Amino acid sequence: MYYIFPLPVLPFLVLFTSPAFGWTALKYQNFFPHHIHVPQNISRINCSATLQDYVQSAALNGLRNKWTINACYNHESCIFDHADEAQKNNWASAQVLLGLVPTLLANLGPKPAEIALLSFRRPILSFLLCMGTGTIYPVRVSQYDDPNLLLLGEDLKFSHIGLQPPIRALAISAGQYLFALGAVVNTLTLLVEIGTNAVVSFDCTSYFFPLIWWLIAVLIHIMAAVPFNMVQRGWLENKDVSGANTVGSMRASERALSDQKGKTTWTKQSVAWVRQLVRVWGRGVQYIIHATRSEITICANQLPPGKLSPPVSVVFLNYCCGALGYFHIIFGTMIFSSLLFIMHIDAILSISRLVVSAALCRLILVMEFGGMKSSQERRSSDQLFTQEPASK
Repeated sequence: MYYIFPLPVLPFLVLFTSPAFGWTALKYQNFFPHHIHVPQNISRINCSATLQDYVQSAALNGLRNKWTINACYNHESCIFDHADEAQKNNWASAQVLLGLVPTLLANLGPKPAEIALLSFRRPILSFLLCMGTGTIYPVRVSQYDDPNLLLLGEDLKFSHIGLQPPIRALAISAGQYLFALGAVVNTLTLLVEIGTNAVVSFDCTSYFFPLIWWLIAVLIHIMAAVPFNMVQRGWLENKDVSGANTVGSMRASERALSDQKGKTTWTKQSVAWVRQLVRVWGRGVQYIIHATRSEITICANQLPPGKLSPPVSVVFLNYCCGALGYFHIIFGTMIFSSLLFIMHIDAILSISRLVVSAALCRLILVMEFGGMKSSQERRSSDQLFTQEPASK
């Protein structure tokens, strides 16, 4: 498999958690911008003593030390004691709105089977899309959601995209990457802001729970996409030009050379090794070129994946993805409904940003599926056209 899913996320996590952006793991240093003076003034004026205890304990003992956690909860209680009832009601209404986020985004998010199907031709784009949404559309537990059957649905007719000229197809592909990358940046920055500006009621000193919720969705999509690609690429290596079997060919050559040990000279063995390495290198370069061309080409200009019967292990992992999708919604509801010190206006703006990212990714996904369906129909019509003269 010529792509590795987790690597593109590392630069974002390093960049977004750096002090250059003004984000810190310490709580009560930053608040959301609307009505920031209310919690900030209470924290720094009315509760300055508990704030100082928390900051000092974090510096001396670390963020996860029990004394730091107790100091964090003491400061949280102090803020609530000095806030008026109207402010508390505002925070509570924001918690209700935020608790709906996982369920709302799940209806806009992709199914694991959708990401798996797209990842066969465009793995980097599919990974950006699941990163940009950070959520999953769950399917019924114990029901196998076959990626090969997705193109048979009737809900993609409005998005059919025919064969495009090369320049226009490249422009469409570049725009897809641009919007998908923008969705990823928007989602990750917002989740880091939520983690640093708000306080999770059940874990006062933590800032990483929104990112964990996002990461779980990405991992579930990976768990569905990797087995599907393994099955499909087992078919591809016999039907298409690729270097997926280079490791196996190397081992076969090693066995062949070991069998000939003692029958050939050392010089002949060296020449055979050099020839094998050159052959493997050529296949690798050819495979990289093929994979890159497939990645940057929209699905309307490519053939859809072949239909293969999945093994039992792939079906079982698909069942697990369906069950984990519901766990992801429950876990996200627990996190977002536990966020403190967020005004309802900030909650609405945060939800809007997440919805925009999910909608953009959904639009790109539907566009690519429309291209796959159009390509499949073209291939079916071509096969029918070639069979008719033969029958006559």
